[in-house]
Amino acid sequence: MFKFLVDECLTPRLAFMARSRGHVAEHVTHMGWRGTPDHVLVREMSDGDWTLVTNNGRDFRKLAASLDIHAGLIIFVEQGDRDHQMKLMGAVLDYLAAREDLVNGLLEVRTEDDIRYSPLPSPEAV
Repeated sequence: MFKFLVDECLTPRLAFMARSRGHVAEHVTHMGWRGTPDHVLVREMSDGDWTLVTNNGRDFRKLAASLDIHAGLIIFVEQGDRDHQMKLMGAVLDYLAAREDLVNGLLEVRTEDDIRYSPLPSPEAV
């Protein structure tokens, strides 16, 4: 089971989908964190042991890489509309069914069929 925090740039329906598949999931807006600066949100991600789902890879790659440990980062490379986001999240949940965690990892979701895992590099390499 994963614990997902869905960024405000993505539809809240992603959190509902993850919960329907047995995971813990919340949307940033429902947590009262809408408009929270990214550097504060990444600290909440770390402190709460959340795996962050976002399409803001440019900012969150570097911020997450600066943490000693975190529960993982999932980046939708292209945001797309709500239906597209739902398809991508479904593919992510299927992919993660075979994994126990994403600790200090990065999952880049390009399409439903192109999901790439890698350890998150240090902030200097990002």
